[in-house]
Amino acid sequence: MAYFDGIKVGDTVWSVEYGWGKVIELSNEYFEKRIKVSFEDAKAIQSYTYDGIRTLVADGAKQTLFWDEIEIEPPQRPKIELKKDYSRLITHKYFSMPDTSIEQLKKFAKLLALRDQECPNSMGYEFAEKDDKYCIFKKGDYWTHYKASNYYFTDAIYFKTEEDAIKICDILNNGKFEL
Repeated sequence: MAYFDGIKVGDTVWSVEYGWGKVIELSNEYFEKRIKVSFEDAKAIQSYTYDGIRTLVADGAKQTLFWDEIEIEPPQRPKIELKKDYSRLITHKYFSMPDTSIEQLKKFAKLLALRDQECPNSMGYEFAEKDDKYCIFKKGDYWTHYKASNYYFTDAIYFKTEEDAIKICDILNNGKFEL
């Protein structure tokens, strides 16, 4: 027994790809029953098997046509995992600040590791007076970037390009990585 046994011309069906549509024709094509559906909003006509699988798609296709709308819950956005152990960075020269807590140092090290992993152009980049440089900082609840002048911030992470600084701000603001 097929999913759409008993379907009639004029029935309303729902497609994952096109939304609501109306059955306009039932036919036998290539020795198989077909359902033709008109999707007014998408300005499309598609053909489906009686199991709700769109015809003329690759083998192994799944059902995308249903009697009623289905709810699809997208998976959570994947988090970025550090490929290297960031804890080794705690001995880095940046951490000569006597009043910085170990938790702040760990966050700073993770941020350095994230920069080095996700921004190859800025990997290992350090403050240089002659170059254009960018750093990022937290402003309220979100991260933003700043074009640094010749003034050196001891607790800043520098980027070689503005695009790299913006990329890391976007990753942090979108929750793809947590410090």
